[in-house]
Amino acid sequence: MRWVLAIALGATVGCQRAAPPPSPPRPAGAGTARQDPNARLDELVREHIDATLAASPTTATWLGVHSFDDRLDDASPEAQSREVGRLRSLLQRLGALRDGDLDANHRIDRALLEREARLALLDIDGRPLERNPIRYADLAAAGIDELLAREFAPLPERLHAVNARLLKLRPLFDEARRNLRNPPELATRKAIEILQGMRGFVAETLPSVVAAVGDDKVSAEFRFAQADALRSLDDALGWMQRDLLPRSKGEFALGRERFLERLRVSDGIELPPEQLLALAEKDMRSLHRRYEETARQIAPGKAPADAPRVLEDDHGAPEQLLPSVEATLGQIAGFVHEHELATVPAARPTVTPMPPFLWGFAELSAPGPLETRWREARFYVDPVDRAWNAKKRDEHLRAFNRPSMVIATLHGALPGNWLLGEAARAAPTPMQRFARSVTFADGWSGYIEQEMLEEGFAEGDLKVRLASEREALVMACRMVAAIRLHAFGAKVEDAVKIFTEEAWLDEYAARREAERCAFDPFCLAPALGRLEILRLRDDVRAERGDAFRLGEFHDQLLAHGMAPVEVLRRVLLPDDDDAPL
Repeated sequence: MRWVLAIALGATVGCQRAAPPPSPPRPAGAGTARQDPNARLDELVREHIDATLAASPTTATWLGVHSFDDRLDDASPEAQSREVGRLRSLLQRLGALRDGDLDANHRIDRALLEREARLALLDIDGRPLERNPIRYADLAAAGIDELLAREFAPLPERLHAVNARLLKLRPLFDEARRNLRNPPELATRKAIEILQGMRGFVAETLPSVVAAVGDDKVSAEFRFAQADALRSLDDALGWMQRDLLPRSKGEFALGRERFLERLRVSDGIELPPEQLLALAEKDMRSLHRRYEETARQIAPGKAPADAPRVLEDDHGAPEQLLPSVEATLGQIAGFVHEHELATVPAARPTVTPMPPFLWGFAELSAPGPLETRWREARFYVDPVDRAWNAKKRDEHLRAFNRPSMVIATLHGALPGNWLLGEAARAAPTPMQRFARSVTFADGWSGYIEQEMLEEGFAEGDLKVRLASEREALVMACRMVAAIRLHAFGAKVEDAVKIFTEEAWLDEYAARREAERCAFDPFCLAPALGRLEILRLRDDVRAERGDAFRLGEFHDQLLAHGMAPVEVLRRVLLPDDDDAPL
C-alpha cells in the first residue's frame, strides 16, 4: 500500500474547485430513519463518506472509488471552511445518537465516525494550507502515483486520468502560492525534494510508459498535459526556492499540548508526555540490546553498525530473486496456516517484477477497501536489469539480500499489509471499511512480523532476526525522537544523536530520519501501534487464560478493518475501560 503524508495526517480536504459540495443534510429523524437510531447513523456515515470522496479525489482513488480520478483535491481556504462547517454539523447530529440505542456494529461505527470528524477538525486547526508545503507536494505526487500503482483499469484508461491530473497541477500550486505563509524550513526543503523527484518522473519516465501503450490519441493528450505540468512544476519549484524558502522561518514542533491532543483524539492516549517518553525509551533500549546481541553472534568482533553487511552477502543469482520471494511467500502462508496464527484468504499476492514506471524496493499494490473493479493484489519486487554491468547487478542483489526480503515479505505482504487490507475489504459495515487508524495499520505490520518470529518462523536464522530487529529499532528511535522534538522542544541535532547512538546509523541516514521526525511527527505510528497491540494481546490473554488462542485474537483484531486499538479494546475487553497504553 502507498500512504502519503497528506493522507496519513488525516487530510480529507485539500485543487479542484469544481468538486460539488456535499448535499444538504437531512434533518435528524427525517423519513424512515425517525424510528431507528441505527438507520440514522447509517445515513450520517453515507453523507460523510460521500463528502470525503468528493472533497479529496486522491483519497477516493486510494480507497478504490474512481469517480473522481480526473481531479485533485481542492486546497482552497474556502473548501476548508466548508469542510469545517460540515464536520461540526456532523458532530452535532452524531451527539444526538446514544450508544445504548445502537447495536454492536453501529456502536463501533459511531466511535469511528466521531474520531474521524474530530481528527479532521484538529488537523485543519493546525493550518496545514498555511504551514505545510508538503501537503501540496504530496497531493501532486500521490495523485499520479496512485493511478499508476493500482491496476484497477487498463493502463490507457488510467493514463487518461493521469493526464487530467497533470493539468490540475497549476491550480494546486496557485493555491500554494496564495496560502503558504511562514512554514518550517525543513518542510519547504522536503516539498522541494518531492517536487524535484516528480519533475524528473514526468519528464523522463512517464513518456516511456505512454509510448509503450501505442495509442496516438493518448500520446497526443499526454504531450499537451506533460508540457503544462512541467511548466507548472518549474514555476512552483522556482517560487519555493527563490521566495518561500528564504522566508520559511516557522516552528516545526507541534508543542506539548497540541501533540498530546492529537494522540488523545487519534488513539485515546491520555498519558503525560514524560510517561509516554519513558515507555518509548524502554522499548528502544530493549530493542537496542537485542540487536546488539544478535549482531555480536553474526559478526563477532565487529561493531554493530557493520553487522548488516553480513546480510548483504546472502543473496542468490539475478534470476533467483523473484522465485525466492515467491518461495518465501509460500513458506509464510504455510507457517501461518500450520500454526493457526490467522485466517488467510486462499488467494495470495502475485510476486511480479516492478514496472519501470514505479520505484522502490518491494511494494504491495492491492485493491483499496472500497474497490469493486479490481481484486488481484501484486507484490512488486524491483528486478535485476540484464543491461546493467556486473557492479550494478551486485549492488542491487546486495540490497535485495535474502534476510531483508524475508522481512519485506512478512511486513509488506503476508501476514502484514496485504492481510490487513483484505480484512478491511471484508469488514462488516461501510464505515469500518472506510475508516483507517494509521497507528493500528502501521503498527500491525511490525507487530505481526515480530509475532511470526517469536512463534518460530525462520527459527535459528539469525540473519532474518537481525534484519527484523534493525527495522524495529529504527522505528522505536523514531518514536523517541518525535516525542522529544514535538513535546519537549528538542532540536534536530538532538534527534540525530538518537539514531547514531541507539541505532548505529551513519550521519547521513540519521539526519534524514531526524528531519523526517521533525516534519512528520506521526512517523511514530509503527512503534506506537506495535506497543498498543502488544498490550492488548497480553490483556486479552490474561482475561481468557487457557481459552486464549492467538489466531482467534488476530482474527478478532482484524474483523473491523483498520480501527484504532482504543476501539478494539472496547470490543475485545468490554468490561475493561483502560486506555491503549
